Amino acid sequence: MATRLGRGLDVLLPQKGEGLRQPAAIPEIPVDAIAASPHQVRTVFHQADLQTLADSIKAFGVLEPILVSQRPAGGYVLVAGERRLRAARLAGLKTIPAIIKNLGSKESVLVGLIENVQRKDLNPIELAKGLNKMMDDFKLTHEEVASSVGFSRPRVSNLLRLLNLEPEIQEYIVLGHIHEGQARALLSLDSETDRLRIAKEIAEGHRSWSVREIEHKKKIRRKDPNIAVQEEELAKHLGTRVKISLSAKKKSGWISVYFGNLEHFDSLHRRLKAERS
Repeated sequence: MATRLGRGLDVLLPQKGEGLRQPAAIPEIPVDAIAASPHQVRTVFHQADLQTLADSIKAFGVLEPILVSQRPAGGYVLVAGERRLRAARLAGLKTIPAIIKNLGSKESVLVGLIENVQRKDLNPIELAKGLNKMMDDFKLTHEEVASSVGFSRPRVSNLLRLLNLEPEIQEYIVLGHIHEGQARALLSLDSETDRLRIAKEIAEGHRSWSVREIEHKKKIRRKDPNIAVQEEELAKHLGTRVKISLSAKKKSGWISVYFGNLEHFDSLHRRLKAERS
């Protein structure tokens, strides 16, 4: 279903200039009758940009209609066109041109997200959260999501990985202080302390870290020699690769044990159980 909606989006989303070519075909509905979408993935609306759009609307009107779905109890729910609706209200309009479609909640999520993607209106974190919501709501794979929004599968995977970053770093990305390339490079660092420190230096302008510099930071980082010895001892004991990772405060952490296949896993599991008993 996602692919079908993605390919047929032009049927739902008006193309630029349609409002001028067919003004009589598109109804005007009261802006006060339109409820915000509960599925809106965009969270940042720059006031200066909205004011510029509002000034344009005052001069030329709304050239592209918004997309809404009619509610059974009356009124409408916005599906696509949040910026235009906000700017229209800012401009003092009482009505706005709108295409009315009967869409389910899941279709509304997908159409609203694809519109933002096609218009490049989302920052990387908003986009990643939207793609993640599509996967959860529609039970889609990375490949299916990629097909729906016109991305490559690696592009979808790279965006979703950004959600593994600390909330503070995600906020820097939302605000535009850290670009996506730097964010992906930060993911390569094992140390949370390093990630947060470098992100703060970039965001506050103390140092301009390039992607290459961040990636080089990982290469030159040295492991605690005591940890390295313990890893080697465990690896010899278990007969497989072992990695010990510590938290930023080095008071907790985790041990990763490599297994090549399920038979190898079963062998390790039996050995560990035997040593406990």
